[in-house]
Amino acid sequence: MKEPTRYLVLTALFFGVLLSGLVLIRQQTGQQGALDDSFSMSNTQPKMAKLQRPYQVPIDEQKDTHFREDGKLVHQGDFTYQAAGQRIELIGQAKVGQTVKTGQVRYQLKRVQYYHNVARTTAALEQAKGMFKHASLPKDFNTLLLVYDIKNTSDRKIKTDGIAAATLPNGQVMSPIKGLYNDPDLHTMTLASGKTKQTYVLLLVPDWSLQQLQPLKVDLARTYQSNGQQMGKQPFQVTLTF
Repeated sequence: MKEPTRYLVLTALFFGVLLSGLVLIRQQTGQQGALDDSFSMSNTQPKMAKLQRPYQVPIDEQKDTHFREDGKLVHQGDFTYQAAGQRIELIGQAKVGQTVKTGQVRYQLKRVQYYHNVARTTAALEQAKGMFKHASLPKDFNTLLLVYDIKNTSDRKIKTDGIAAATLPNGQVMSPIKGLYNDPDLHTMTLASGKTKQTYVLLLVPDWSLQQLQPLKVDLARTYQSNGQQMGKQPFQVTLTF
């Protein structure tokens, strides 16, 4: 397999398995740390990715009660592996519950999930570097996932790239240039009038506690009508607490 193609496949593997672990997360009686919101995302692995030899999870970790082979990370401490050898552990989660409307677009910011990632192979590390555009990314790193809804309240179809930037309390900025990864579906879809899209952004963050990551300032990306005309006065900044 040519190197560029192999790189794209590995990136898709990382992204697909990480997000497939967020399928149908619900609060259940007696289970601590689960959230009552659900987030369903189909696995985005291309067919050619099946040709890749998956990483062999160590036997002792397979026996761990927190290991989730199916990638569904619900409670703090749950972990999984993606095919290239990226270990992903859920270390925190919280509701956000903020709604903001800019122009004729409404955003419902639902929750965050905090992950510790360890690249156990060179391939896993390289794909993560590409995903976050971070050439010197270490093999241990943390990510914060923000799940939110976009609702089109206008009478026309709209397009948006999601989140333009995010700023931590210390002033560190993450953007698509480095440290921020938007749901790729947003680049190819249009949202019809009256429809809602559940989506996400993944941020590369320091090894802090979840509480230290707030308040988190998020800049919403520009929104356009399908004819290319800009809507509202975006980018619009929202301050999140969780």
